[in-house]
Amino acid sequence: MAKYISEYDADRASGEPLDEQYTLDEIMLEFSENAPLVETSPDPVISVSRDEMPPEEMPPAKPIENQQAINMDDTMPLEPVENSSLVLRARRRSRRAPAPEMPEEPAPQAPEEKPGVDDTRSMDDGESPTIAMNPIQVEEPAKDEETLGRTPQKAMKYYAKRLHGLRLRVFVTIILCLIMGYITVAGEYGLFLPAPIGANGIIRVWVTLVLQVLCGIIALDILVKGVRELIKLKIHLNTMAFVAYFSSLVHSVMYLTGFAQWGFPMGAVVCWGMLFLLLAELQRCRGRHLSCKAASAATDPAFVVKCTGIWQESTLSKTSGDGRDFVAQLEANDGAHKAWALISPIFIIVSIVLSVLICVAEGEFSSVFRHLSALTCAGLSLGAAMAFTSPFKKLSRRLSGRAAALAGWRGSKLVSGKESVIITDEDIFPAGSASLNGMKVVGGSSADKVLSYTASVVAASGSCLGRSFTELLNNQGIPFSQVKELSFDEEGLSARISGNYVFVGTRNYMESRSVVFSEEIKLENAIYTAINGELAGIFAVKYGSGKAAGEAMDLILSDRKLHAVLAVRNFHLEPEYLAKKLDIPEESMEYPKLSDRLGLSEKGPVDGKVAAALSRQGLLPFIETVVGGRRLRKAVKWNVALSAIGAAVGILIMFYLAMIGEFSAGSAANLLIYNILWAVPTALISGWVNRY
Repeated sequence: MAKYISEYDADRASGEPLDEQYTLDEIMLEFSENAPLVETSPDPVISVSRDEMPPEEMPPAKPIENQQAINMDDTMPLEPVENSSLVLRARRRSRRAPAPEMPEEPAPQAPEEKPGVDDTRSMDDGESPTIAMNPIQVEEPAKDEETLGRTPQKAMKYYAKRLHGLRLRVFVTIILCLIMGYITVAGEYGLFLPAPIGANGIIRVWVTLVLQVLCGIIALDILVKGVRELIKLKIHLNTMAFVAYFSSLVHSVMYLTGFAQWGFPMGAVVCWGMLFLLLAELQRCRGRHLSCKAASAATDPAFVVKCTGIWQESTLSKTSGDGRDFVAQLEANDGAHKAWALISPIFIIVSIVLSVLICVAEGEFSSVFRHLSALTCAGLSLGAAMAFTSPFKKLSRRLSGRAAALAGWRGSKLVSGKESVIITDEDIFPAGSASLNGMKVVGGSSADKVLSYTASVVAASGSCLGRSFTELLNNQGIPFSQVKELSFDEEGLSARISGNYVFVGTRNYMESRSVVFSEEIKLENAIYTAINGELAGIFAVKYGSGKAAGEAMDLILSDRKLHAVLAVRNFHLEPEYLAKKLDIPEESMEYPKLSDRLGLSEKGPVDGKVAAALSRQGLLPFIETVVGGRRLRKAVKWNVALSAIGAAVGILIMFYLAMIGEFSAGSAANLLIYNILWAVPTALISGWVNRY
């Protein structure tokens, strides 16, 4: 085994195709506790057909007459298995010459329906439920692209194209806003300005007016959206930006024509508001691009869905899909957008009413546009524009490093309740972290036969060890065997293969089946195989450190509303062993009975709303996405609340200063500084989202 592993790893490291098929004659069949882990391939997709196993036909256990390490010179090739209907489709990440495929015999089928795969599972409480291992896929009628929606790959390309134009527009707008901001503040506080601009207020207004027009051209889509929202009475931040821009523009023209030469126009303030709206669109586009890119990183990503009625009240589990539902959830309106759709109409109406009241108090209506621009600019909070987009972009960047993605605001809502997280074998020990560490063949069975029988049963069970056995058989050119009557037990598996009764499990399981052991066979974390009641093989198993899974469990334990539910199929992964392996309290995990674990860990499409996409196996990406989504929702709520408070206070302050005639205190420079300061909390809260 050590020789086989070293040669296999050397070929993988070289990057050359593995055309040579390693044979069992090259494997040292001995236990090696220090052998390196075998890098495995992704899950095979296995379809098997099984009949019902009569318990009364189970042969009695036979004493072992000859128990020895097998001599590979005496091994015989495995005889072809009759009536083999096993279909194996293994997807590889490494480049490898394909193993020879087995001829597939047609299996008899009923005319009305397709045959599924039923498992008769032995339970502790005496039940023997029949559960479909592979749900039958019913072919649906074809739908057009518009009905189905975009896949993550197409959405990623779309947002990648948008990013180029948005970056350029934001860059130019930042330059213009910095110039306008400095001219406005410098003119108010007597800072340095070039002689023509600094000496004459009219020239400063001309310069800011020209720059404001340029900003309006660059951000024309924002103004157009504002007009459309106003016409449709669906008022939002774009509408407030349009009202502030238009009133400020009119005030600037009135100032230059000498009709109302008092109060420096609010052109710089409104342009900063439009800049932040552009930044928000850039952040939204960047976050969605990163999310779609992460969802497209694998050919068959897993999707986190929220389901009800499966286990307790609400569960988060992983399923398969094509990603269209993920993109639809990702592109839905966020919570901040919905909140400001309610707040913006109130602020606009209040600003108009207060502007009229100020003019009535003054007895002069020529200044109405100046007051309206000041009040709407105060309500156009800079933090409101990025209440969702800023934390979402930061979280998307962190999760993309884990090849994971959250489905936007809706995804954060789905994971933010009191949730039970379904954890399977693959989550705790993903590909490469659980492997075979050695084997020994005893009794009279050939090595090929023992390997084929054991690998077929383990792979059909859905255990995380199925990858290691599958890769070993594929590289040796040994065919899988047809598995019938697969039955699950707490500590092992039983099945019938080619008329032989096969047991695969722990030593305790073998002893419960009256399989005889010699005294010197004592090995921890081993898989034992018995054929017709006689011990035939022993496979040493090595599990990884579980450090990443331990970190993920710590994240679950840190949140009182998250609850871990172990839905494992591997008979080695008991709570006591996992608690020691992951360094967590045993009582922190719920371990359902076998029938529930099998149901919760079933693969295939599951009805539920998509919350996230995962392109990498393991528990840590899964839990980091869930925890990040929960933090995102909290951050958005705080951002919306603080930005709304800042805008409301700004409107009241500007109204009060206008009523008492303190126009110098309510100047454009002071309002610009006020709005920028209220954007700082949004930046701080957004930076907290991805720090966990």
